[in-house]
Amino acid sequence: MEKLFYIGIGGAVGTLGRYLITASLVKFSGRAFYIGTLSVNMLGSLVIGFLASLFLRETFLHPGFRLFFITGMLGGFTTFSSLSLETLKLLQEGRYGEAIFYVFLSITGGCTFAAIGWNLASFIPD
Repeated sequence: MEKLFYIGIGGAVGTLGRYLITASLVKFSGRAFYIGTLSVNMLGSLVIGFLASLFLRETFLHPGFRLFFITGMLGGFTTFSSLSLETLKLLQEGRYGEAIFYVFLSITGGCTFAAIGWNLASFIPD
């Protein structure tokens, strides 16, 4: 039951964060609807890479932290299902090049940011 608590609270925090960031970016940038999802996915990839690396090294951290941050918060924060739906909308609108670029950028950017986050954790002393 304790595990579900950490995951649920983390998921709520991540979901609210995703909504606020996405809505703000779309509102202030005046850009296409997917700019918020793309930004959230890149940020989430950076943070998950950093935390995954840190949690592997830092055994003193309570196991609930991993559940809260990685499973809960980042699970609620990153939005692959939104990426899928937005790509489908682009394809349905005949915007094939944009759809391909969006998927390519999301995946390569996500992997790149996860690697950057992983490496940033190496700067934290043991």
